[in-house]
Amino acid sequence: MDDIETQSQPSGLLGMDDKPPAAEGAGKDAEEQEISTSEKAIVKQWQTRVSDSKKHWSSDFKRMRENMEFVFGLQRPSQAAMEGDAYQANFTLRMINQKVATLYAKNPRVTASRRKRMDFALWDGKVETILQVGAQINAAMTMGQMLAQKTGNPAMAHAAMQLVPPQAQSMMFDFQQGMERREIVNKVAETLEHVFHYQMDSQQPDFKIQMKQAVRRACITGVAYMRVQFVRDYETEPTASETRSSTLDRVKRAREILEKLDKQELDEDSPEVETLKSFVAGIAATSQGQDKTRIKERLVFDFPPATSIIPDENCRNLVGFVGARFVAQEFILPLEFVNAFYEVDIKVGGEGNAKEFNDGGEESPKNSEPKKMPQVKPRVCLWQVRDLDTKTDFVLVDGHGEWVQKPEPIDPEPSTFWDTFALVFNDCEVELGTKASIFPPSDVDLIKPMQREWNDAREDRRRDRRACQKKFVYPEGSIPEETLDKLENAETCNFVPIKGLKPDQDPRTVIGILDAGQINPALHDTGVLEQDFLLAVGAQEANIGPAQPNVTATNSNISEQSRITVASSNVDDLDMFLTQAALCGGELLLWEMHPDIVKHIAGVGGVWPDENRADFVNELNLETLAASSGRPNKAVDIANAREVMPLIMQAAGMPPEAQKTIQAVIRYLCKTLDANIEPEDFFPTMPPMGAPPPQAPPQAAPQAGKGRTPGRAPSKQVPQANASRPVPGRGVPMVGPPGAAMRA
Repeated sequence: MDDIETQSQPSGLLGMDDKPPAAEGAGKDAEEQEISTSEKAIVKQWQTRVSDSKKHWSSDFKRMRENMEFVFGLQRPSQAAMEGDAYQANFTLRMINQKVATLYAKNPRVTASRRKRMDFALWDGKVETILQVGAQINAAMTMGQMLAQKTGNPAMAHAAMQLVPPQAQSMMFDFQQGMERREIVNKVAETLEHVFHYQMDSQQPDFKIQMKQAVRRACITGVAYMRVQFVRDYETEPTASETRSSTLDRVKRAREILEKLDKQELDEDSPEVETLKSFVAGIAATSQGQDKTRIKERLVFDFPPATSIIPDENCRNLVGFVGARFVAQEFILPLEFVNAFYEVDIKVGGEGNAKEFNDGGEESPKNSEPKKMPQVKPRVCLWQVRDLDTKTDFVLVDGHGEWVQKPEPIDPEPSTFWDTFALVFNDCEVELGTKASIFPPSDVDLIKPMQREWNDAREDRRRDRRACQKKFVYPEGSIPEETLDKLENAETCNFVPIKGLKPDQDPRTVIGILDAGQINPALHDTGVLEQDFLLAVGAQEANIGPAQPNVTATNSNISEQSRITVASSNVDDLDMFLTQAALCGGELLLWEMHPDIVKHIAGVGGVWPDENRADFVNELNLETLAASSGRPNKAVDIANAREVMPLIMQAAGMPPEAQKTIQAVIRYLCKTLDANIEPEDFFPTMPPMGAPPPQAPPQAAPQAGKGRTPGRAPSKQVPQANASRPVPGRGVPMVGPPGAAMRA
């Protein structure tokens, strides 16, 4: 296994030499060292802090689980399964689906932009100032070239540049440096966009599926989370939604089985032996080069369950975890997985050992009988804690008296510090000491009373209807059973003989009708419940079914506009949630990702900082495009095309020197309109094969008396050396490479 582990270590991308750090706890000596008393004390203290916070929010977690069951259809207090004869109209599930479809329907797009900065030390930012300086430098260069040609002395060109004031030369040099810096930052921003979109598109499971489920989770439980992590194939982290298994994960699991075989805890007939063979075969296939070209560094967007994030009980707001000193994520994992993953030897049961938990995440009773089924493996509660005070993260197991993973400094540290972000739609103001909770009521909590009352009203109506049906009575024993069966099953116009009835006796004297009364419609009217339901969720009748006859189109339009306004606010919350995650992910990419991997993703033209990365982290801003995650709207797409396409058609006839400006205008318009249009698709970047390069048409010298404006002198022929002179309306050209003016 040591040989296999050595072969399976990632060699980087396409031959890159990046060696993984040594796995912690791999040596037996380190495992056998006794931890100090102070370490045991701090471990116990942290277990108490996390347990107390979990207990503090236990009522909210219970409410979230009840909401999950309620949406599923378990809407009665004693209902344990979907089967049952009780009346139930589950419009709660329909409203949740409708809100999810309104808020999120496609993959969001992010944009990286350069923050506004004062990049020039001497230039005042005015175009006319730099035009004037450029004109002075160009005039001096032209004069120097003309003198050098006349005198045959090249030093005259340098002497002419001495006529330019030093302040002008310094300003031009400052302008060139600032513009070059901006161009580099813009290229890094464009590269970052491509890399980040690749990270989103390559997620497993698909990012859209997970994000849509997160929106649904926020509507049902009141909150949803996203955790952004930067991982390498040789640096594994436990996740709640990641489906990949790295080579190192398989090596650890195989090693754990081998150690059990060495200790004779397993025999050769146990199923773990076959699992070991599968691990070895997969590792060998990987080491032979099946995934050498796979990306070794990536972002992982993890979506933890709503009840797995345990914030500090002093937290005042889930968005940003305001007031929290730590945030823990809980995992209920099999014991053997934890031992293999972290290379530890944790035992359950007994004093000082880990507590055992069941599949539902509840602690097993201490006096419970041992499991009779060997296939049911014990589970433990693992906490991954992020501490704000020490700015470290570590791993604990509930009941285990030692560190599972010792505290390590968070490096790199995101600007938000927290790598977990919360999505809430019904956020409420909460202060310490109040009875309100930071976990807001969900849409299910708002609908739940009306849904239950609706079901009860319909069920009561069904009972009353059955109670008010006609019932027939007769003296017991006066009519034989076979006669009663014939009467009960008789069809229309059938003749049924009744035994014991005299020929001249009226049948009504033997069989009577019991009057049970009539149904009172007012007792079962659901109109008030429907009104309360619409007010609670902000919907209208047209959203849940056909409108009543007295509802006018004007009232429907007003209600729909109000609903769209609320939905727009929720979309803004969603965009802010995605922007926070994108900003954290962009910072992690800039800090950690290797330039060679970046170019492999974005292309050879990608620009990525290799040194001084902090400057680019502070200078770039990554945010989600407004409403880019919303529902597709073909009418809006057509309107955007009508706005942009005429400009693109006009740009085709623009001169080459104006192309850069017009393309910048079109890109800005596409960004403002949130139009799904790529200007690069309409502007060719290279001439067709075999076509000669475009040339400017020759300009004929003006003849005397022709082409002249009265009162003006005829224009002179511009020498070739003066071709770079600034022309109004054409921008400021660069005077050679950076520093050319100073060198001249």
